[in-house]
Order: sequence, then structure tokens, then C-alpha cells
Amino acid sequence: HQEVATRLRERLVEGSIAPGSKLNERELAEALQTELDSRVMLVASGQSALSSETPQLQKLKDRFRVTVQLSDTDVETVIRKVILQKRADAQADVQQVLEANAGEVSKQLEGSLIKERSEDRQVAVADYPLLPTRRRFWEECFRSVDVAGTNSQLRSQLRIIFDAVKEIAEEALGRVITGDVLFQAMGPDLVNSGVLLNELNNRIAGLDDGSEEGKLKQSLCGLAFLISRLPREQGADKGIRATARTLADLMVADLRKDSGPLRNQIAGLLDAMAEDGTLMKVGDQPGLEEYRLQTTEGAQWQRLFDEKRQAVRNDDTEVTTQREQRLGAELQKELKGVRLLHGEAKIARSIYPWINPEPPAPSHEQVVVWIRDGWGCREKEVRDAAREAGADNPVLHVFLPRRNAEDLKNRIIDATAARRVLDHYGTPSTPEGIEARQAMQSRLSRAEDDYNELIADVIANALVLKGGGIEEYGTKLGEKLQSAASEASLARLFPEFPKSDHASWGTAVKRAKEGSDSPLTAVGHQGSNDSHPVARQVINAIGGGKEGSTIRAELRVAPFGWPQDAIDAVLLALHRDGTLSAKDSQNNPIAVGQLDQQSLGKARFYLQEVRLTTKEKLAVRAVFGLAGVTAQSGQEEAKAVEFLDAIENQVAQSGGDPPLPQPVSAGLLKQLRSLSGSEQLKAILDAKDQLQDLWDQACSLVDRKQKRWPSWERLIALLQQAQGLEIHGELAPQVEAIRAQRSLLDPTSDFVAPLLQQLEQALAVELEQAQQQVSQVVAAELQQLQASAEWQGLPEAERNRISQSLQLPATAPPAEPVERSQLLEVLQQRSITGHKEQAESMPTRFAKARTAAAKALEPSTQALRLNSGVIKDAAALDAWWAAERQKLAAALQNGPIQIN
Repeated sequence: HQEVATRLRERLVEGSIAPGSKLNERELAEALQTELDSRVMLVASGQSALSSETPQLQKLKDRFRVTVQLSDTDVETVIRKVILQKRADAQADVQQVLEANAGEVSKQLEGSLIKERSEDRQVAVADYPLLPTRRRFWEECFRSVDVAGTNSQLRSQLRIIFDAVKEIAEEALGRVITGDVLFQAMGPDLVNSGVLLNELNNRIAGLDDGSEEGKLKQSLCGLAFLISRLPREQGADKGIRATARTLADLMVADLRKDSGPLRNQIAGLLDAMAEDGTLMKVGDQPGLEEYRLQTTEGAQWQRLFDEKRQAVRNDDTEVTTQREQRLGAELQKELKGVRLLHGEAKIARSIYPWINPEPPAPSHEQVVVWIRDGWGCREKEVRDAAREAGADNPVLHVFLPRRNAEDLKNRIIDATAARRVLDHYGTPSTPEGIEARQAMQSRLSRAEDDYNELIADVIANALVLKGGGIEEYGTKLGEKLQSAASEASLARLFPEFPKSDHASWGTAVKRAKEGSDSPLTAVGHQGSNDSHPVARQVINAIGGGKEGSTIRAELRVAPFGWPQDAIDAVLLALHRDGTLSAKDSQNNPIAVGQLDQQSLGKARFYLQEVRLTTKEKLAVRAVFGLAGVTAQSGQEEAKAVEFLDAIENQVAQSGGDPPLPQPVSAGLLKQLRSLSGSEQLKAILDAKDQLQDLWDQACSLVDRKQKRWPSWERLIALLQQAQGLEIHGELAPQVEAIRAQRSLLDPTSDFVAPLLQQLEQALAVELEQAQQQVSQVVAAELQQLQASAEWQGLPEAERNRISQSLQLPATAPPAEPVERSQLLEVLQQRSITGHKEQAESMPTRFAKARTAAAKALEPSTQALRLNSGVIKDAAALDAWWAAERQKLAAALQNGPIQIN
């Protein structure tokens, strides 16, 4: 050291370093290393962050080639030895204080990644009065807000901690450094570096009005700013949020004191600063909302919120509407929880809320709940209305008290205003706007939560009164309504319900469908089906006839409220035992056993005035046998339709259009069809003899029709074949008389048989004569053709070709007698007129054959037909011949002539 000082003095004397001048670090380093022959090691302290940001120090880096990077542990070690070093006799006292207040220390920043660690106990005494969690918090803040690295230098940290320790040095053991000290120390530098806006700094500074509360507000806002600068990217996020709990953790100053009052004070101050716009509250989970400093854009949102809030406060209609809607929604939640199961049958009943000042109309199916609130009427009015209704009235009266009315109004105003602000700004894109929206969304959520809590309090304290003014007690509105409706309202609404209350009506329905004679024993009834109270009421309800759906509708409502299974079981039982009859939608009777619960609603029921004994039902089944209809026991009503259909079908077959007579009169059948059920069966039994006569008469006519109708059809067909013959003119009038007089089925005479015989005989003769004529013509023509020279002059093959092309018969067809049974078929193949036309066409066809033969022998041969006519005398003959001879002579000039 003495040599270094000597050398520096020499340099000053030499003038290398001017007295009073600022020492140049680079020159000093060069001088020391040159003059002292590198025997002195020069150490330059400065953290890497500082050196990288300071251009002047960059020039020295080549002079200081050995770099030593100070770690966080090195910094902590220096701090502990320079500032926080404790005397040996104080270590135990500090350890005792920390252990005695380990609970407060442990919950510091719990939930974050810098919370208490197991190794903290080893350094807690050395770090005191700086808690390890707060030290790590400061380290995170240093890295986030100190961009230039000036405050993260060891000397800066030493200075900050030294000032903090100096501030509390005279206080009792247990006092610790609070987290806000870092902001107080770094505030001016943060403003200079641009990390902290001057506007925000002034706002934070302005909170300190000299009072303890003002200082606390300032500290809380400073901490909120530091936390807002911590990274939140995945992997770098330490989970530190400026919640009320986190801020309180960092502001606990004395470990020995209960921190509860301080924490409550901080929570209140934070809410107050959020209300006045100093802070923004972000987040929806109660107790976990994060507080952030209000930005310029956030302040704009706050101002708009204040405007909207004032507008809503001045709009009583809006506030009233919002309150009523929310009360209604909460009421619906309570009402949905009410499940009414009536009696042993467990019939589901429902309640009907009536939210109007006017009295509700009576309901025949639901329990009416008349709901009014303290904003529209007084409790006394509700009690008076319940008393006046009487003890038999099923209506329940609910009064919602006007509790915390002003607080509720304020929360409605806050929620509505916040919602309108959010709607106004929409979804912002800037970070400040997003943060402002989050804060406003948090404000909305808090208002909604408080709003819901106040509404729930009103609902929980609702008054429930039964008719007569008797109050129903319970812990919840739904429970009160459940109890009051189950025990009183249902009994008052459905006084007749006990007559049908049984759990086994479903079994009764099944037995009735399966054919049991006593299905109602399933519900404990031992008498006849029609003696059950439900059955008696069903019979009364039917009157002159009624559909099942209508009967159900009448008996399911007040004063009965009966289960549908009870109504259905009785209808099925009464239909099966004959007490009731039923028809479908087309007015057709429904047979016993064909009804079920699905079709029962559309069936129309009638009360049977006539009921048959077992003997009479047996006799009815015997009557059915007249028409071949069989019926089992219990099927009489259904088979009655089949029986009447069988007779009516036979009657319809007994007549028809002319020449058939009119069908047998069936007025009796129409009369019987107009009846139904047992009444119809009784009428069938009474008309047994008439039905027997009707059946016999119809069967006789049908039998006669089956015998004569084929002959009539044959007669008509053969008469068509006799057109133009003498026999047709003779028989046609008689046939027309049978048709006109509808006498085909005359019981005394068969008019068709003799006419048919006569016609067949005449047609057989005519047919034979026509066939003989054809045979004679063909024989003569064949003989003439075969004798002609031109035909004989042709080869056999050519003759066959000409015969086939002209369809010439090879021989004369024989004229054989035709069986009468085959006469119609033969004539339908070729009529008598057809045979005659065939005979007339044969000469022409054979003439063509001769001409064809002549042309085959002599191609120039001409076919020539002589004119026909009537010649009366020799002169006429001469004239005809002269004309024909002249024609023949002229034709001969062109070749040979074939005369036809």
C-alpha cells in the first residue's frame, strides 16, 4: 500500500495526473499495472447488468479479464454479513421470536411459488428482520422493474435494506421489514426509468395525507404496482397476485401482534379504493379478487360507471323491474324444489304462483300460491286476506318482507351500471382496456353476488300463511310451501280424493284388462263393481253418453283429483260386466276385452239400461247360430255385429238389378243396428222368430238365384248370337218381359229354361245349315279349280304355294252336329253370320287361285271380270254380249284372258 501511494504521489508531481482533476479509471488502471510491474491486482466491482448497460465501463472489460459473477446467494451472504449480522447473544432471542410466531411466518404468500420453504428455517435468523419470503419477493421485483440494473446492484440492495433496518432499529424484537419498503426506495428511480408513469406515481404519493390510513393506502398501492410488474408468462409466473390476502401478508409489521385487525382494515381500504376508482378489482371469486392501479383508460370506465349509476338511481322503474325479476327468479328456484305427492296413490300435484296484487282465480288442479312483497303492500294486508279466505280455502299466501331495501337498491344500481358500461365499451384490444374491462367485470360480479345474497335473505325470511291465517314455519320458503301444501292445501282442494286413495289402482287396471270379474278387490273393494264410490261417480258423470277422455278430465280435477288409473280401472270393469257399453269413433260397438288404457280415451261410453241374465246370454248365442256365428261367454256384444252383418249380407244376395227381384226387406236389421250393448242383445233375442224367417227367405232366394242365374246369362249370350234370325224376333219380347217383371226367381215357374231350350235348338239348326252351305261351296270350287287346265299345268309345289297364300281349304269342311253344351263356345268362335260370309267369300278366293295359276303358266294372262246384271229377253242378252265381247276382244290384244 505504501508503494502504491508513493507511486501516485510521483505521478502527481510529474503532472501526469493534474491536482483536483477527476481520476480517469482507465488511466489509473494502466498506470498501476505499468508502474508496479503487474504486482498489484486491481479489482473492479460492478454487476454484469450494470456493466452491460454502461458504455464507459465497456472500455475497461479488456483490462479485467477475469470475471466473477455474483449470484443471488452471494448477494444474500454479503447482505447478511454487512447489515443483518447479529451478535452471538441475540441469536437465541431472534430464534425464539420466530418460532413463537411461526404461524404468521408460514402463511406469508401461501399459494405462490415463493411461499415458505423448509430451508428458510436455516436462514430465518440471519435474514431477520427481513423474512425469507419477502426477500424472495424483493428479488422477483428487482428483476422485473429494474430494467437498467442499477437497483439490482449489491450496493443498491445494501442501501435499501440498510435504510429499512435503520427505520425499525429502535423497535422491539418481532418487528419486521414490510414489503412496501422496496417501492418507497425504488419509486423515484422507477419514474426516471419510465417503468412507473409519473401520473401513477403522483396518484400514489397523493394518498399519503399524513394519517396512518393514508400511509397504508400508499403502501398498498405501491405493492399493487410492483406485483403488477411481475411476469405471468408460463414458466416465469410465480403465482403472486395483488389480492387482499397477499397485500396483507406483505404489510404485517409485527409478528407478535394478531394480524386479523390489520387484515380486515386492509380489506376495507382496498374495497374503498376500488369504489372511489383508485384501484381496480379484477376477478370473480370472492376473496381472490386482484387489485390493480387504476389506469387512464380505467378512469374513463370509472367515470362512465359513475354516470350510468346516477342514471339508474334516477330511474325508479328500472330498479323496480330489476328487483322484481330477480325476486321472481329466486322464487322459481324455491318453487321448483317443491314436490307434492298426494296420498298413498302418490299423485304428482303442482303449485301455481300468482304474483299479482289482485286475488287469483280458483284453480281446479293446482295449489295456488299468492305471492306479494313489502314493496307493494304491507304484511297486515296479506294476513287479513289469508284470514278472510277461511280455513277451507286451499290458496297459500306468501309475503316477501322488505329487508335491506336500500342496500338491495344500491346493488341493483351497481350491477346495472356495470353491465351497461361493459356493453358500451365492448371488448377492448389494448392491455389497459382489457384490464379495465376485467375490473368492471369484477365490480359487476361483486354487485351480483351481494345482490343475490340480499335477495336470498328476502326469500329466506318469507312469510307463508294458509287459508284462515295460520302461519307455516320452517327454515326455507320451499320447505314451508311443501309442508303447507301437503298438509292443508291438497286436502282442501281435493276433498273427495280419499275415496280413491290407494296404491294398487295399477293392479286393478291390469286385472280388468285380463278379464277378472272382480278387479276392484285389488284396492280392497269387496262388493259389486258399480258399488265402489269411484264407479258411482263415473256412472253419474256418463249421463247420456260421454267419451273416456272427458270422464277422465272431469274426475281428475277438484273436488275429486282421482288417479287416472282409478278412473280407467272402473271404466274397464263396468264395461266388462255390462254396466256400460262403448263405441269407437266410427260409432261401432267395442267388444268386451278390446278396450285398453290407450284406446279408452277415444271410446264413448253409455250406461246400459238393460242387463241380461246368464240364461239370456246363452239364448242370444243360440240365435247367433242361425247365421253360423259362434260366440264365447263375454263375446256377445262383439259377435252381435258379426251376426247382423251375416244376415244383412245374405239379404243383399237375395236380390239385385233386373231380372232379379228387390232384396228382402231388412228394416228389422236397421232397427237392431241402432241399438248397442245389452239393449241390442235383448232386441235380437226378442226378434228371434223374425230373424229366422228373414234368414230362411233370404237363403231360399239366394239358392234359387244360384241355380237360375247361369241359365239367364247363357240365354242372353245366345240371344245375341241369334241377331237377324227369326228365332230372335220370337224370343226377344219374352226375355224382355222376364227382365221388366223381375221374374227370374219366380217361386212357381222357371221362365228361362224353356226359352233357353227353344233358342238352343233353333241356333243348332241354323248353324248346321250354314256349315253345310260352306261345305257345298268349297266342294264345288275345289272341283272346278282342280279340273281347270291352268291348275293342272302347274307343278305341285306351285299349286301348294298358291293355296297357302290364299288360305284355300284342301277339302270341303264337314257339317257335323254341335253339342248343346258347346253351342255358345262354337258360336263365339264363329257366328252363323260368319259362316254365311265364309260361303260367300269362297268363289272369289278360288277365282284368284285360277288367275294366279294362269299367270304362272302365262305371265301375260289378264284377269277379267264380266259385268253382272239381270237379262229379261233375247235383245237384252244380245246387247250384254255385244258389250262384253267388245271388252274381251280389246283385252285379248294384250294377252290371254282369265275370266272370273
